[in-house]
Amino acid sequence: MIAEKKAPRMICGDCKHLGVTYQRHNPWKCDRFGFKSRELPARVVLQTTGTECAFYTPKAPIVRKSN
Repeated sequence: MIAEKKAPRMICGDCKHLGVTYQRHNPWKCDRFGFKSRELPARVVLQTTGTECAFYTPKAPIVRKSN
């Protein structure tokens, strides 16, 4: 039986370490790894290391106070 390969998680949008640089050529940054890039940081980490991002941390949910 052939085991299916799990697709890598490429979600930076809900990671608390993702940031926007407002630089034209390097719009994304990862505060945890400390780099800026044209592509989403998770993709750069996967291409560089061959593994998923080890520092992915979901953002805390926004709690809204009701009136």
